[in-house]
Amino acid sequence: MIGLVAAVLLGAAHQYGAELDCAAGYEALRAGVERSPEAPSSLPGGNPLFSLHADDAARAVYTLTKPAHPAHPAVLKTRLVPAPPGVERSACGYGDKAEFDRLITDWLEEPPE
Repeated sequence: MIGLVAAVLLGAAHQYGAELDCAAGYEALRAGVERSPEAPSSLPGGNPLFSLHADDAARAVYTLTKPAHPAHPAVLKTRLVPAPPGVERSACGYGDKAEFDRLITDWLEEPPE
């Protein structure tokens, strides 16, 4: 209920895919990702736009935008699925819709590693 009220007050969340509960809100998703037992990955030079968090148990990598990113706040999840082998992606954006759409387009064009 609180997530729904927050979405109404702050504007509806932008969603891609169904793996994440965007109604929970950015802060709740961020807190859940950061509670992961895995440490955030370190990107060369300390990336000012993103932080990455691995969840080995879920076979997933979460990408959190930082305030310097035009689509901030946003959470992206990439998960490996065993059968059929592949990748599932989902995302929630809480900022500018056009910037979120651009982020998703760029993200989908990047081959997962």
